[in-house]
Amino acid sequence: MLWSICSSETGFVTPSIDKIFKLKNLKTGGYDISLFGHPNWLKQNYNVDQLQDLNTIVSTSYRVDYKSTAVVNFIKQYRSEFNFEPSEYSFKGFDIGFYFGRLLAKHGEKYLDYLTKEKYKGLHNSFDFGFDPRYGYFNKDLMLLQYKNLTLNLVD
Repeated sequence: MLWSICSSETGFVTPSIDKIFKLKNLKTGGYDISLFGHPNWLKQNYNVDQLQDLNTIVSTSYRVDYKSTAVVNFIKQYRSEFNFEPSEYSFKGFDIGFYFGRLLAKHGEKYLDYLTKEKYKGLHNSFDFGFDPRYGYFNKDLMLLQYKNLTLNLVD
């Protein structure tokens, strides 16, 4: 049974997770439950043991792999240049600037013709744009993270 909590309001989420966890672990043979959570949960503090037991998956458009050589080099250069630790927005700014800057440098004013054709794997996320005539451009690349071994792991 898949449950989804679409809220990031901690006053709602915490007791909801508690209740779902209790349903899964009833002494009379609980339910087989998996939970899908809101992307903002990654920035909030919930009981990781419960999230793991509920096979919780959270969607996200970004994730920094601090073991990646490119990320380690970026952090070293950032520290050297600014004498400060890079934030989430440092990674986002770099990837967005690099991707769109490269498109503009390569294609000039025609860059939009290539937006849906050129993919990018960055430090914090990847870009693979689609286009919908009603809504415009959107990034199709989305990651799913699951709580396992008390950490978040990328779902293949």
